[in-house]
Amino acid sequence: MSFLLQLQKWLDQPIKEIKEIKKGFSSDKKYYLKTNEQAYLVKVSERNNTERKYTEFQVHQRAFQNKVKTNKPIKFTYDSTSCYSIFTYVSGKDASDILPLLTTEKQYAIGIEAGMELKKIHKVKSEVSLDWYMYKKEKNERYWQMYQNSNTKIEGDTLIQEFISENYDLMKERSITLQHDDFHVNNMICSGEKLSAVIDFDRFDWGDPIHDLYKTGMFSREVSIPFCNGLIDGYFQHNIPSSFWRLYNLYTAMIIFPSVVWTEKVTPNLIEENETRIKNILNDHDYFQGAIPSWYKKG
Repeated sequence: MSFLLQLQKWLDQPIKEIKEIKKGFSSDKKYYLKTNEQAYLVKVSERNNTERKYTEFQVHQRAFQNKVKTNKPIKFTYDSTSCYSIFTYVSGKDASDILPLLTTEKQYAIGIEAGMELKKIHKVKSEVSLDWYMYKKEKNERYWQMYQNSNTKIEGDTLIQEFISENYDLMKERSITLQHDDFHVNNMICSGEKLSAVIDFDRFDWGDPIHDLYKTGMFSREVSIPFCNGLIDGYFQHNIPSSFWRLYNLYTAMIIFPSVVWTEKVTPNLIEENETRIKNILNDHDYFQGAIPSWYKKG
């Protein structure tokens, strides 16, 4: 049975339109699909990824049940070659495209919305036990060794690693929740100058919820600083704990060496872009000697 006929059977509706969506770094194939009644997003993955993809679908369901603004999970199924995740399609445009066109106040307001949605995601509690401290410490040590064998070198790398090592203990006894793990403006949809949806739970993980915020200063900051300020303020309801920034700085520092290793291995065409991004992070954080990144201004 053809892919199109399979979809019609699963949805029990005739399909009027289907087109491939060619965006992002995911290995999934994605399709926009329209019937007489509804628009859908269909993700097609290799059959050997079925277990992970089914878990991802269940996680997405739990987030939706927690009233997170996201596309509604409809069906998960598989055949002999592939597995399929079917969701409602959220119309609108990427937040990364919309935010630069808006006023500072509206960018900040969308950031507030995003922070509140992330808080809902983090209310999905983990059902697995995890020693977060050991997991992250060992992972960082591995990447530090791999970084030392890489071709790219970051100014002040030893200073960065010293900062990380001195602050490992901050990761002890952290709460463990669902992490979106790719929470930034390229994974958000806006419509009518409002946040419509948080999308793409492909990289979901379990761990300290604060870890989910580091991509604010890594990716979202490049698009809209007012949005980033709003996200932090919205997440904490304008009451940031005194312990937050030191932990945030630690998680931000801990992504630098993995980003170098990953970029060299997977996307070598983006090495220069990644180096620029790292320089921005180091300048924002004064090489992790400052308490609060320079882009943050309390709203």
